[in-house]
Amino acid sequence: LRLPLKKRLQIAENARKKSQAEKVTKSHDVTDVVAAAFLKEANKFDASIVIHGHTHIPAVHEAIGGVVRAVLPDWVFEGQKCVRGGWISIEEGQPVLHGPDAL
Repeated sequence: LRLPLKKRLQIAENARKKSQAEKVTKSHDVTDVVAAAFLKEANKFDASIVIHGHTHIPAVHEAIGGVVRAVLPDWVFEGQKCVRGGWISIEEGQPVLHGPDAL
């Protein structure tokens, strides 16, 4: 926090650009959850639906071992406009992912 705000914002932007560039070359196995670990944790809590933060693959995914996985996207703004993001509702017992236009 000792650096000027402008410099900190520049560092953050550079890190985002680097992450975006590296993400293109990574397989889904690296950027997504490990199915066995996911199922172990879900079963520990007897969960039928797990909602979690972004893994670069936002969606309501097919069930793993009977557990539905709903992944929220990260939020991105251009000025005051939200260009990416989302929220999840439960409709008829199932998660539904909504984009920023639904806000």
